[in-house]
Amino acid sequence: MSGTYFIARLKYCGRWALVLPGVILAAWLAYVITKFVSYASLRFATGELPDEAGILYNIYVEGLSSGVMGAVVVYTGYSVAPGLKRQVAFILACLFILFIGGTLTLDIFARSYWSIWGGLCAGAGSAVAAHQVWFEQVQRAQRSGTEL
Repeated sequence: MSGTYFIARLKYCGRWALVLPGVILAAWLAYVITKFVSYASLRFATGELPDEAGILYNIYVEGLSSGVMGAVVVYTGYSVAPGLKRQVAFILACLFILFIGGTLTLDIFARSYWSIWGGLCAGAGSAVAAHQVWFEQVQRAQRSGTEL
């Protein structure tokens, strides 16, 4: 076994090991950054501090931030995974939707309606991103004349 094979194998396994931590970190960063930017844009658009208990704030800021977080989960896993990218995106979307479904159950019992809205937006974001990745891979395969 040569040294270059070992390094290549180590990089390959390292990328697989970094898929889940990378997804979690990227999703959190995307949520925080999107929430800050959407809050600032809402403040700029209205000219005053948004009421964090208001309906406009929750629909726009929470919905957008959660939807972007769901999409980032899928796209980060798709980007970091060294192989089987389409399958990884689909599996991550399914796992994320299952996780969100569990939190939605708790939110329903707690009657936290804005958390339910955020969960629905996050699930929709990951589902749309998974569909987009799947569709992109199918089109790429058709253009190159290969099978999936």
